[in-house]
Amino acid sequence: MNPSIIKNLLILAVVLVIAVVFGFLLASGDLTLLFLLAYAAITLYVLIFPGYLPLIALGLLCPFVLPIPYISNFPFLLLILGICCVKYFFEHALSERQRAVKHCFTIGIVLFFGWIFIRYCMNPVKPNVHGFGANVTGFRSYLNYGMCLILILLLPYFVTSRKDVKELLNWMARVSVFFILLMTPFVFSKSATAAYWLSLFSLNVSFFDNGWLRFVALPSFGVVLISLFLVPKIVDWSFEKRAVMLGLGIIAIFLGGNRGTFAQMLAIILAVELLRRRYFRLTAIGIGIGIVLLSFYIIGERIDLSRGIGSLRILSIVSKRVAEVSGAVDTSNWRMMRWQRAINEIVANPLFGKGYGGVENAWVFADISQFEDARLEVDLATGGIHNGYISCAYSLGLPALVIFLFVFFNKIWVCFKFSEKLKYVDEELSELYVWAGSNLIGLILAIYVGADLNAPIIWFYIAMTVYLKRLAEVESTAVMPEPIMSTQPIPQPAEQS
Repeated sequence: MNPSIIKNLLILAVVLVIAVVFGFLLASGDLTLLFLLAYAAITLYVLIFPGYLPLIALGLLCPFVLPIPYISNFPFLLLILGICCVKYFFEHALSERQRAVKHCFTIGIVLFFGWIFIRYCMNPVKPNVHGFGANVTGFRSYLNYGMCLILILLLPYFVTSRKDVKELLNWMARVSVFFILLMTPFVFSKSATAAYWLSLFSLNVSFFDNGWLRFVALPSFGVVLISLFLVPKIVDWSFEKRAVMLGLGIIAIFLGGNRGTFAQMLAIILAVELLRRRYFRLTAIGIGIGIVLLSFYIIGERIDLSRGIGSLRILSIVSKRVAEVSGAVDTSNWRMMRWQRAINEIVANPLFGKGYGGVENAWVFADISQFEDARLEVDLATGGIHNGYISCAYSLGLPALVIFLFVFFNKIWVCFKFSEKLKYVDEELSELYVWAGSNLIGLILAIYVGADLNAPIIWFYIAMTVYLKRLAEVESTAVMPEPIMSTQPIPQPAEQS
């Protein structure tokens, strides 16, 4: 019998068996085992699927958390890194894969994570094995830092060349487009059922005042697309594709209604011109941004808000009237309450901070006022202060914050320096520095109004800056010609008579 026919028959038999098993589990209502088998099938496919870059891009950007039975909110990136390690082991068990860059660590990075390890050892905590218990141990926050450390460690194993860097950026764009197209229809659905099911996968979903769904993660995909739109030399997009990516990025930011992400986008646009030393264009764009913000203010103060503001919540960045109607003022007050409480604790514990966790019976309350107090304590204990700088000082101490700021701004300076140094020598690498540096500058604002410093995307850009620098050193060494050793005897000078 033809081998191809045998192969197709085997595939058909396997598919039939899987269909029968899944159908039986679905009919019996055993959803836990159904989830586990589905995850096993997906994991097997991912292990067989060639390459690491699509997985790394998905792990960095995916806003969902798989609802694994018996485990609450297991980090998706950590699962992806584990799968990549298994793939790497089987692919390179018999041969050592050559890496251009050996590691992405610097002294500052080692000191920062070393400080975190010391702080953890001062008061070690364990995961909450009871799942959704009343206690907050803080283990998840330390685990996220560990995940960031693993990302820095493994990045050179999966990204081995400049070609891989460019391919990774293209995959990040594809993943962003996918999630934008996935979430956008839900925005206009006004479906509470859809919001409920999406929230089961740990997606942060709320509602605009006009009933539209608001995805907090949606604008971040727009930032990825716009930052890549600004560096066309490293993504090789056509003009039409660049226009589509720009349009999708702007739509995502407006539909998310996130003021912080909008400010991050403006910072990235200005940073690109700053890193390229185009000061005239920088001034012109700055004036243009000022005009846009002025128009936002005028529209926000005069627009009819009786039917709800919806995605125009973005106008609240300059319009107090829109901020009050859309509830953005309440969000600011919510943040300020946590910042002030955290600052008081930093003054009392400046050296090593208070650490993560340590809140017992956090979710035991009798009324709504006790519930709000419980939320405040949990946010402080888990790093949910929505200001990464204050959160770091509160949980790890001021020395940890100083070390991080040194590492962070040093990498921005490296991008500023090498983007100009390589401008006429290696324009493509210079543009990669522009991309990394502009995103780091944008993260200054994102950290100020966002999550803790254990967000993997922060350390991805830091590690990429180190990687690009060392990759340039390796490439410059590789192209240097070796000295040619002559086999001819050296002529001797004639003797004088």
